[in-house]
Amino acid sequence: TSQNATIYIWGNITETAYYGYKITFNAQGLGSDAEGTVLVVNGNSYSYSQLPVTVDVPGGQSVSYSFYSPIYSIINGKRYVWVSTTGLDIAQSATFTPTQSGNITGNYVTQYELIMSVYPSGAGTTNPSGTTWYNAGTNVQISATPNTGYQFASWNGVGTISYTGTNNPATVTMNSPVNETANFDIGITFSANGLNSNAQGTVLTVNGQSYTYSQLPVTIYASPGSSISFSWISPISGG
Repeated sequence: TSQNATIYIWGNITETAYYGYKITFNAQGLGSDAEGTVLVVNGNSYSYSQLPVTVDVPGGQSVSYSFYSPIYSIINGKRYVWVSTTGLDIAQSATFTPTQSGNITGNYVTQYELIMSVYPSGAGTTNPSGTTWYNAGTNVQISATPNTGYQFASWNGVGTISYTGTNNPATVTMNSPVNETANFDIGITFSANGLNSNAQGTVLTVNGQSYTYSQLPVTIYASPGSSISFSWISPISGG
């Protein structure tokens, strides 16, 4: 394997020089917060801080590589995902035989986590639901649908550009991890038995609001933990 060597001529000799290739692997779109293994080359693992890395591949031999995805960040709710490979090869993982020296670069985009919750539990559903990931800068429409006996009240958002308010649907921009909680009010239905259409005047007051028999049943919505004041009027004139 010596590049410079001495031979002694005692007869006909054929010498063939075999050349190898230098392949440099790198990753674009990652930050120093990227955790763990980013790249594996010929069974050797490399983190972000170890890139770029150059390997020597003897002529005619192959090299195996794999770009990991997703790669999580030390920041909760942030990760990186592979989107393309450029240079001598275009796959996320491959074994190939180079015919020249050059670069292979894995390209990544940043994603942030959107976590959707419902309060109180079982009061309704959201779209999207649970945990989803979006590319940085994506505008995501969120909506909430109440189950029977509940009414949507508001959103409570945590994150750089989350949404807090009463719009439904609403939009959040994924420039950071976002937590959105859909708050629902609980419905309490008041009705009266034993009366008929001859009942005159106020039959019920709820939170200071009066209701006649013809207005019953009536459903009042209140946030969890709040109180409702009511009073049944008696006697009630039968006309």
